[in-house]
Amino acid sequence: MTFKNKGSWDGPDSAGALQARGPFITITAKPTPSNQMLLAAANLPCNSVDVTLLIDSGARRTCLDESVIKTLYIKPVGMIPITGVSGQSEMRPLFQMSFDIPMTDDATGKVRTGNFETVVAGIAPVATASKLKCHGLLGRDFLQFFRFNYSGPAGTWELIESAPADAEKKPTKKRHSRYTGH
Repeated sequence: MTFKNKGSWDGPDSAGALQARGPFITITAKPTPSNQMLLAAANLPCNSVDVTLLIDSGARRTCLDESVIKTLYIKPVGMIPITGVSGQSEMRPLFQMSFDIPMTDDATGKVRTGNFETVVAGIAPVATASKLKCHGLLGRDFLQFFRFNYSGPAGTWELIESAPADAEKKPTKKRHSRYTGH
């Protein structure tokens, strides 16, 4: 089975809209299992929130609006210099997070949820709330687990899941990110 998550812009100029706005995906952000235990021990709620992210093959790391992260009560695990398109570098907090991604089998219509855990960089809300109308960027730390097809002429995109059984059997170098299909 091949599981996918697809997107497109509706309307007569879907190709132009994809080029102008980019490929967006809505997924669920939540604390990792270890963060969930810490939250329970501190009597804090264990929330999840749907976020819209721009799929950005130019971003090395997934970045998320810090105001969203604050609603999840996740504490930073470190700091990292982040350099954006302006070339200016600034120190940003890192957060261990988990994301649920809906994936559909084209042949059967079966839907399942894949889970992606990684260390994300918190970014200032002003950087995401303006023209993009999204909560952050889904970077190459995520895309390494997928094939990403972008069809400019059709105005569509799709994420195609790698075979999860094969991916788990392969010995790989230590990664800070992990993806599992359920």
